[in-house]
Amino acid sequence: LSKGVDLREYAKQVDDELRQVERDSILDYIKEAEELATLHTQIRQCDSILDNMESMLSGFQGDLADISKEIKHLQDESISMNIRLRNRKAVEGQLSDFITQAVIPPQLVTNICAAEVNEAYIEYVVELNTKVRFAKQEGAQRTMAYRDIHADIDKL
Repeated sequence: LSKGVDLREYAKQVDDELRQVERDSILDYIKEAEELATLHTQIRQCDSILDNMESMLSGFQGDLADISKEIKHLQDESISMNIRLRNRKAVEGQLSDFITQAVIPPQLVTNICAAEVNEAYIEYVVELNTKVRFAKQEGAQRTMAYRDIHADIDKL
């Protein structure tokens, strides 16, 4: 206004420029429409691939959880088996010692009853004496093994 420009002409000029910018924008959009459509398709494909990966990873996570539970179960079983093995070895050692002390081998009975009395015979008697002393201990007398060998000990 201070320069003497007509306001109507200025408004028409601004309006024309806006229309030209609008037409240029529409032309640019039309030119880029194919690329935008391609980009949109690629984004959908990526979303689909990511959804599939998410499902696969969720399944994998579930499988890993199951495997972890199985490993824990196997570890617990292993510990239990190890304890049972140690207990059996301990019992085996004690039982072996007991059997060695409690059993009177048939050969010893034969040697005492039929062998010639000499140095070897004394060893047979010493071995028998050890077994008799063991059998007469209070703990040994309560076992079934004592009941089985008691008659043989009395005969000898």
